[in-house]
Amino acid sequence: MGKLCYVKSCPSGRKLKSKGIDTSQPLSFFQPTTPAKLKKWNMALGTTMKKTDYICHLHFKEKDIKMYETFNIKGEIIILPTGKKTLREEALPTIEHQFISVLAHELQTSVVNKSQNVHSNPNQSEKHQDQHEQQELLLDQRVANNLIRVIQQTEHDLDIPQLNQETHDDVQNDKESDVNSLSAEKFLENIKSSPLPQSWMYFEKVKGLEFVQINPTTMQISNRLQVNKDLSITVIFSTNEELNINDNISSFNSIYDYLKSVERWPICVGTQIDNNKFSKVCKGVLVGDDSYKRNQANPRCKSCRILRHRLQKYNSTSTILEITLRVTLEILDMLKNECECKYLMIATLLQDPLEIA
Repeated sequence: MGKLCYVKSCPSGRKLKSKGIDTSQPLSFFQPTTPAKLKKWNMALGTTMKKTDYICHLHFKEKDIKMYETFNIKGEIIILPTGKKTLREEALPTIEHQFISVLAHELQTSVVNKSQNVHSNPNQSEKHQDQHEQQELLLDQRVANNLIRVIQQTEHDLDIPQLNQETHDDVQNDKESDVNSLSAEKFLENIKSSPLPQSWMYFEKVKGLEFVQINPTTMQISNRLQVNKDLSITVIFSTNEELNINDNISSFNSIYDYLKSVERWPICVGTQIDNNKFSKVCKGVLVGDDSYKRNQANPRCKSCRILRHRLQKYNSTSTILEITLRVTLEILDMLKNECECKYLMIATLLQDPLEIA
């Protein structure tokens, strides 16, 4: 079954009423592809159409329909019709036909002007007719030549070896990398002159700039990170283990704010058990995989969490053994005291048997 225009008064798609349709443009039908567009179309038409209904292109303005492709070949602008019409998002239909093709309008204007000229000068009608036919032939020939030229140009582009494209991409990537390298070096130079938060200092390394925070109380390193030459961030732990994180310095003025945010990183509190306060591989700060999904009152790195769990398990076992040993010793003391009492009684009886009688 063919497509029918939803507007009842429109002959589009109806064979009995299609004689009066302007055939200068092939019919195209559009549907409201989204609920929002369906609502707007219903408000514009004052109807209750469904998302499966069609509206022909005659109910839209010519500027709201993309019908032509423009090509610029060696400075010459060539306009060719597209294979399929596409509708702009903001286009709204109306009950009446509002589509007027620009090319058709120009053609109608030229025909009216020519007919007026013919009527005004009937002796030159045949001459104008011949000129009109010649112009049409030249126009058709020009369109055909333009189309052939576009096809040839497309085939020529497709015949370019893939190696040339890859070489072009490599050259382009090399240029971009050189530009990025220069900008990164300049960026790092600007960072050197930027103010740093209190207790922070930096050192120049081969890979970039290393920033270190010193605890003013303990005079120990609290945080240590590196801004690489590609402006990525690498965290250096107290174990000298390195971790690349998904942070970048976007502005040399933002280095101050970034270092202040580093000061707010959670610090590992260790096991909080006296005989083993920290794991030997404790990282000091919690970033990357060690980060908690929720805030914790006592944040610990993964290694300290494992050590704390083992110590608690060991302490629990030790406590049970201590209690068992203490109870056993108490029982032994009681038995010992009872034995001593009985021994004294027996010894007394053996020394003075008459007292018992």
